[in-house]
Amino acid sequence: MIARLLTGILAVVFLPLGVVFTIVGATADQLDRGEPESMLAVGLAIGAVGLAFALAFALLQRRELVLRRRRRDGLRTSAEVVSAELKHNVRSGAKVGLRLTVRFTPAGTVSRTLLALPTSAPAAGARIDVLYDPADPTNFEPVIS
Repeated sequence: MIARLLTGILAVVFLPLGVVFTIVGATADQLDRGEPESMLAVGLAIGAVGLAFALAFALLQRRELVLRRRRRDGLRTSAEVVSAELKHNVRSGAKVGLRLTVRFTPAGTVSRTLLALPTSAPAAGARIDVLYDPADPTNFEPVIS
């Protein structure tokens, strides 16, 4: 997740910067300092780096979408909540981070961190429904009803 975020940010920074440097280097006759050819070379290099970051972001995003699709199209089962620990330092609006550890037959005991309302955290020992990928049972998601 962090790698995907960083590559996306770096692609958004480097691609436009490379385009601007390339355009200025290709169209400028005189620069205050340096030669237009060197600015063109720098622009092409920065653009290539930006393109590499954009490609890495696209590949990471595609992998994440495949994992989500496999999880959502997966099997549904009942799981026992082993622990549900709220992480108040992770927030998004009214939701906080929830480290959910569950136990179900195909996967055993597995954990996942997700965002949830503080009032919706299940108690240890409770039964909840989960969707999981049959090819990778540790790739699960609680069913929100």
